[in-house]
Amino acid sequence: MNINDLTKIEITKDMLEEATLEAEWLETSKTGNKTIKLTDDYNIVGSLGHQAVEKKLESSGLDFKSFRKEKYIDRGDYLDIQFNEDLLDVKSHKGTLDEKWFYNQSFLVMTHQIEKLKKEVSHLCFVLVDLDNNYCYLYGVISVADFIDKALPKKLKYDNFEIKAKDLRPFDSYIFKV
Repeated sequence: MNINDLTKIEITKDMLEEATLEAEWLETSKTGNKTIKLTDDYNIVGSLGHQAVEKKLESSGLDFKSFRKEKYIDRGDYLDIQFNEDLLDVKSHKGTLDEKWFYNQSFLVMTHQIEKLKKEVSHLCFVLVDLDNNYCYLYGVISVADFIDKALPKKLKYDNFEIKAKDLRPFDSYIFKV
């Protein structure tokens, strides 16, 4: 993986407004109360990452189904995105791109999420959301099985598993099967 493998999506005013509305809904819903909120803008970051993946797939003319907006019915989204035969869970992380060390970027998944992922999801898609510079960087995708095999335990405030960017398949390579 090199820096050119990252897919850069600009965060637009419309994306930010939509993310803010989603975050407000999650704050008042029963579903939102189940989510462990690591930062005040946790739900905004999650929505922006998801929107960036949608935007890339739409602009590429590829068929997919997003379940993001279904959460407004009465529950959280069942899955994030269905693309071909794969069920993706978009994992958005807040941060700033470090071009010199981008391949060493860490992405975390909470330990308690792993069992659910193994049952419902085939792949994880990792997105870095840079709110300071208004960009999302689609790093890449990894199957849940490979994630479990390659990720290392990482203890912070919560128990996590950590994967490095260098272990991910670049997003464009994944969606275009190259």
